[in-house]
Amino acid sequence: MAPYRIRQYEDGDYEAVCTMFGHGVMEHTPAAFIYMLKCPQTQLHFLGLFLVVLAASGSLLVSLLALLLALTGAWFCIWSLWTDYIQQSLHNNLLDIRRTYLEAADSCLWVAGAEGAVVGAVGAVLPEFPSERGHALELKRMSVERY
Repeated sequence: MAPYRIRQYEDGDYEAVCTMFGHGVMEHTPAAFIYMLKCPQTQLHFLGLFLVVLAASGSLLVSLLALLLALTGAWFCIWSLWTDYIQQSLHNNLLDIRRTYLEAADSCLWVAGAEGAVVGAVGAVLPEFPSERGHALELKRMSVERY
């Protein structure tokens, strides 16, 4: 196991931090899809679709194809949600990490390095709610590279 070194973010870490954040968020896609499939409301919708297509077409194959198409569409919707979140993050506070995390008051972004590579990152900023300011910090963009 390589020794880890935690240090403050440097401008040369930008690509590694953004890439690691994007990969980390996209890892949630399969879990979100499985969670959606386990929801009774979703199961009811897919069952309803299957039965309506079966009644309309009279073909089990067409009904299964319609169900497969709906599942593919659901996967794409979930994938699209995560992709949009990544793009929004990359165009908001990850666009200018120095201004967002290093120059702002009571904020910082740290990276963990091992063998010369960035393997983790976490940012801390003031909370959105004014009542929590001065008492807490909000952790943002926590990502750890998978080995």
